[in-house]
Amino acid sequence: MRSGRLQQSKRQRRTDKVKTQPVRTYPGPTIERLPAEFFRWAAQKQERCASCGTRGPWDAHHALYEQHLRKEGFPLFDPRNALRLCRDCHANHHAGARRIKTASLTTENLAYMVEVLGPDRAELYIARQYDDRAKSAGDWRLS
Repeated sequence: MRSGRLQQSKRQRRTDKVKTQPVRTYPGPTIERLPAEFFRWAAQKQERCASCGTRGPWDAHHALYEQHLRKEGFPLFDPRNALRLCRDCHANHHAGARRIKTASLTTENLAYMVEVLGPDRAELYIARQYDDRAKSAGDWRLS
């Protein structure tokens, strides 16, 4: 029982350490680091897999991948970047076996990509990472 308390206190210290990490900034006002739970909540509220429409077990997918957010200095768990995908669609998308259609991205996802990358780089990113045959570039562009 004592080791359980010890492990719990170590876990709590790790959690506290994460909560006190420095705030990241991006061009514009400074925002606080958003927790992963809020990101998952934003994906959960979409109710169905954005790709196939099922309601089964799901994952929260970053419409704009984490490495791009880190590089640009944006928070990793902004809810505008959340997309709900079933586990099969999520795994297939990352494996390159079956890409998510551009039409499956929410308006918030697209606006966030343009905010982070700018219109030209966002267009290239979407063409590279998503099945762009579903929508022409002019349909989603927010200029």
